[in-house]
Amino acid sequence: MTYGHHYFDADIENPEMFLVYPSHSGFKQAIPHSFDFPIQGEKTLKLWVVPFVISDNDVEKGVQWPENTNAETWTKVT
Repeated sequence: MTYGHHYFDADIENPEMFLVYPSHSGFKQAIPHSFDFPIQGEKTLKLWVVPFVISDNDVEKGVQWPENTNAETWTKVT
């Protein structure tokens, strides 16, 4: 959270961050909502919590992104 509050450029209109945790039996899908925190005046930092699946199956493995994020754009930037 400190990173998001301090390092997001003022030019970023919709700042989003992701906490990535290993998946397990009780955490197989991303939390479907963000945790929103006010930053830089009227902007809101969206924090998403997502699982990372380790698997031999190419379809299942990797980060399980929530459907209502800008994750596709975000992953291209980083």
